[in-house]
Amino acid sequence: MKKVIAILLALVMLLSLAACGKDNDPTIPNNNPTGTPSASDPTGNNDPTDPTGGNDPTDPTNGTDDPADNTYMSALELFGKVSYQSATTEDLIKMAPNAYWAFYESIYGMSKESFANDAIIWVNEKLNYYKDTYGADLTVTIQVDSETAVSADELALVKANMQEIKGIDPATISAAYLLGVNYVLNGNTEYEEYQEFHVIQIDGSWYVGGWWAETDYCYSWFAVEKLAEAG
Repeated sequence: MKKVIAILLALVMLLSLAACGKDNDPTIPNNNPTGTPSASDPTGNNDPTDPTGGNDPTDPTNGTDDPADNTYMSALELFGKVSYQSATTEDLIKMAPNAYWAFYESIYGMSKESFANDAIIWVNEKLNYYKDTYGADLTVTIQVDSETAVSADELALVKANMQEIKGIDPATISAAYLLGVNYVLNGNTEYEEYQEFHVIQIDGSWYVGGWWAETDYCYSWFAVEKLAEAG
């Protein structure tokens, strides 16, 4: 009888240990109480169905599936700064990807630094106009009024166009959006300027990508080119 009881106790202990091991196994979905990332739960949020990270504060999309959420704002901010407040040659160079500058140099024999040094003169003339009109200490507020994702067919056309005209590898272009943006300037007075343009993601970074024709996207310049136009 004692031998039977001992065997039963051993079985109970073995089953208890097995259950404990399962509860603490970080490789089993929804059995990761510490929130530690694991192979099956890389977000550490115990929800294997949520690939965005759920409430992970380090996730810039805040748990959404929209790749444009909060990611293109740096490009809009740079565009606003260079358009209305102040500009450096480094700012202008940042407004187009390295692949574009390499293509530009191969076509025109001019380095990105030379382009920026020439362009900054005209850009500063425009900035002086805003300073004289609205005050030297302008603040700029960005309001995105509308956002429309470029369709797959349109994106394919953009990729082909960017390759032909700008020397951009289509494989590095992952997304594009048409935005309606209000830039609100506050200085001596308030002024609001509405802009409609595309933003485009190239090799992981976002750029104000151009004012494109609706039919063939033939005007797919980068914003830095438009800003540098004299006249």
